[in-house]
Amino acid sequence: MEVIFKELNIHRIGGGCVSQALIEGSIPVIKDRTAASVIDASAAVRLQNTEISAGKVNIDGTVQVHIIALDTDDSVFSFSSSAPFKHSIAIDSARPGMEASVIAELQSVELSAEGDSLKLTAVSELSLRLKDNTPLRVVKGMNGVSELEIKTMKLDYRENKCILKEKVRILEEIGVSSITSVLAVDGEAVVRSIRTRGDAVTVEGTLSVSAMCADGKERLSQFVQHVEFSEELDFDGRAEAVFGRVAVEEIELRPMDAELGIAVVEAVMRIELFSESVAAEELPLDAFSPSAALMPKITAVPLLLPKGMLSVKSSLRETIDVPEGMPDIYRPVYASARPMVTSSVCGEGRLNIDGMLFTRLVYASENGSLFSFTEDIPFMLSQPLSGDMGTGGAADAEVRLRVLTTVGGGGGRAADVGYLMFIDAELFEPCMVEAVTGIAECEPVESPKGIVICFASEGEELYDIAKRLNVSRAALTELNPELENGIRGGERIVVMV
Repeated sequence: MEVIFKELNIHRIGGGCVSQALIEGSIPVIKDRTAASVIDASAAVRLQNTEISAGKVNIDGTVQVHIIALDTDDSVFSFSSSAPFKHSIAIDSARPGMEASVIAELQSVELSAEGDSLKLTAVSELSLRLKDNTPLRVVKGMNGVSELEIKTMKLDYRENKCILKEKVRILEEIGVSSITSVLAVDGEAVVRSIRTRGDAVTVEGTLSVSAMCADGKERLSQFVQHVEFSEELDFDGRAEAVFGRVAVEEIELRPMDAELGIAVVEAVMRIELFSESVAAEELPLDAFSPSAALMPKITAVPLLLPKGMLSVKSSLRETIDVPEGMPDIYRPVYASARPMVTSSVCGEGRLNIDGMLFTRLVYASENGSLFSFTEDIPFMLSQPLSGDMGTGGAADAEVRLRVLTTVGGGGGRAADVGYLMFIDAELFEPCMVEAVTGIAECEPVESPKGIVICFASEGEELYDIAKRLNVSRAALTELNPELENGIRGGERIVVMV
């Protein structure tokens, strides 16, 4: 007797954990400058390589830092640098061939003077999810066994396939007000619409730009503008693009003519398009043979079924108070924020996200001196889910959050800060199923003969009655054709065996 197997391409949960990595490095200050104090430091973790071995996940990356500092003469300057880091996460379920999804967020960033350089100390929280994408080997049949009864379940699930990934560069002139230099710039983007036509696809969206700028009198201010973009990309048209997302990889803001109020924004963006389809697999749940003594090997399988993808933006406003001991705000200058997601839960048709916004506010006092401080702002977002994403039970969400800030009005002991939050999320439905992954011989089972009376339990099917009586379903319905109409829970069944 030979077991016949089939392979199912279903994502399975490979494990997961949260780990913290300490990142330390030395950042040289640009030539002929001294960082007497740091008034703002934006930082982000960039993951470069993830390697999975038995029981371990090794991660390489860098922390990219952009610093705005005051020199000893109180002049403002800025520069960028990076520090590499390596981190290893021990996780028993890890093995080669798995896919690792890692979200890295900075929990803290500290900079301190160290001679001609700045010492960087940062803590990154790494959320690791392992996906087992190797085919699931289950029983399909058995050679040499004339009667093999297999109970199956139809498993419907979504498949999200990346059908296009391309980098585009946009170059746009925008209106500004008397900007002569740019000390810091950040940008985020979102897709608004996708239109396919033959061998091309048009992606439209919005690029949001935030920058700290100076005018001809070295007066600092925050500049925020939204730039519409439309890109036509080559597309084979074999699948319908139903979802798109975009990430800003590089951005630059260059003043062109201060008198005319013109600047150029140049950005490199990565556009990804996905198609969505519904797939189905027959999952074997149980097996027996009335003509051979066989025992199924049943394995618990933790599945991770995709439910959909989401890319939206949301806004939030907060009032931030000046800490005790610092001077009053005469004029708010600039705000930046580093987001951190602490929990994400899907339920009742909504995606609920909790987290912190580590916010840095730069302001000028009455005598024109610059001051800055950090405030930790908790936040809660609740995003409605459309279509099938909002149906069913609780789902798991993998959330990546990006934030742009703008400082509004303020004075005295408080300032108003606005947050534009860009949310990219993938939703999954984790579930545990049991599948027949093997069959072995066992001791024979005695079968009842003649007229048998039995009672069906709630949820039992013809297969369950046939297994209880150790007969094939065909033989059972041949002698008892009324059973073809279905079985009700608790029903008294008189059968011939």
